[in-house]
Amino acid sequence: EHPAASGWTASAVGQPVNLARYGEAKSWLNPEAKALASKDWLDENPQTALDLGAIASKSAEADLGVEWLEFRTIEKIVIRYAPGRAPRHGQQFVEHWSGLTALQGGWKTLEDGSTNEAFLRTEGETWTYSFRPMRTCKVRLRLQDARNVAIRQFSVLGPSRWKTGEVRIE
Repeated sequence: EHPAASGWTASAVGQPVNLARYGEAKSWLNPEAKALASKDWLDENPQTALDLGAIASKSAEADLGVEWLEFRTIEKIVIRYAPGRAPRHGQQFVEHWSGLTALQGGWKTLEDGSTNEAFLRTEGETWTYSFRPMRTCKVRLRLQDARNVAIRQFSVLGPSRWKTGEVRIE
């Protein structure tokens, strides 16, 4: 049995697919960051939190996110912080790549209520950004001050849903 298969259950049928798990975890401000290698922070039920101070630059600014080889349709980003380790409002920015290719374009911020019909809902340690569906090949969380901030989960959701099916291998 494949290790990832043990987490799949019938209860996942119809649920959104976390597209972040199928991209490359990256930091654009600190590309050498080794802390992103584990990708545990992309799992649905992580055992540990990712300390963003470990990937911060000397100015304490940090970013982390996901890049896909091809453009994806996304409509929601969910960030679950470790208890007591969420940033203050106004110090975090969720950004998507807007451009023709992964090399041509620029980062655009999802601002609450002002661009792309984006809205932020916070419930305890979970911050959910909902917006009109868009196509992008990169998304990131950028923090002005990453000290004392830790995340447990980073999910990028689109219209894709889990469904059952049969596979025949010969």
